[in-house]
Amino acid sequence: MFVPVIKAQGTDEQHKKWLTLAYKMQIIGCYAQTELGHVSNVQGLETTATFDPKSDGFVIHSPTLTYSCMVAIQKRLQQIKVALRKE
Repeated sequence: MFVPVIKAQGTDEQHKKWLTLAYKMQIIGCYAQTELGHVSNVQGLETTATFDPKSDGFVIHSPTLTYSCMVAIQKRLQQIKVALRKE
């Protein structure tokens, strides 16, 4: 799902950067979404992730516990982002 999501939702600039790396197997990615109350009902998701440039990370907001989102490996994703910037 990683490449198809970039293809479907990415800009031309994002396609050029990320698809090139993905096709050369220079990056590995994944795509996942779920909420406790919605499971795989993508249209019903309520959790939002807003980029915060001050922290260079995302602020996750889940309106209720039922719709909470599991956020994992954020530290590792930050390390990957830093490594990609150096290339």
